[in-house]
Amino acid sequence: MMEIISDDARKPLWIAGRVAAPTEERAKAYSTFMAYAGRYTFTCDKVVTHVEIALLQNWVNTEQTRFATLQGDRMFVTYYFGAEHKKFAASSVLPVPLYLATCG
Repeated sequence: MMEIISDDARKPLWIAGRVAAPTEERAKAYSTFMAYAGRYTFTCDKVVTHVEIALLQNWVNTEQTRFATLQGDRMFVTYYFGAEHKKFAASSVLPVPLYLATCG
């Protein structure tokens, strides 16, 4: 499973090169984006990603737990993350293998 989470108010860097852009702009870009991937396990109300690769190296070899619900053959995953004491919520919709779609 791969997750990419982005602030919807992200702005492009002043210059296209991620290394050549000013430090402040790179820091803002970094702080408004997250990506991670790995195997996952699903229970009826949550999905746990066993992180194998991530933008934030500290997340590698950790587990990230998110709330999840099944609706038909789709899993709806909700994320709550904070920045500057603000709470943000985002959802994604994932196709679910048939053997996972029997929760009840």
